[in-house]
Amino acid sequence: MARLNATPSFALFMGSEPLPGLAYGGTPRSRARINLRVAMAELRGEEVPLIMNLPPDQQ
Repeated sequence: MARLNATPSFALFMGSEPLPGLAYGGTPRSRARINLRVAMAELRGEEVPLIMNLPPDQQ
């Protein structure tokens, strides 16, 4: 997350307000965090649960 935050081209994907039409996954920041969690779990060979949103304290 720190590397994404530090990359200017990712600014749109790291916002804290839901984007129109994409509110199902929470904020852009929470979707990025979900995607990172899923990717790391898949790389470890784990079964990945369906994650639709994160609690506010994890966004």
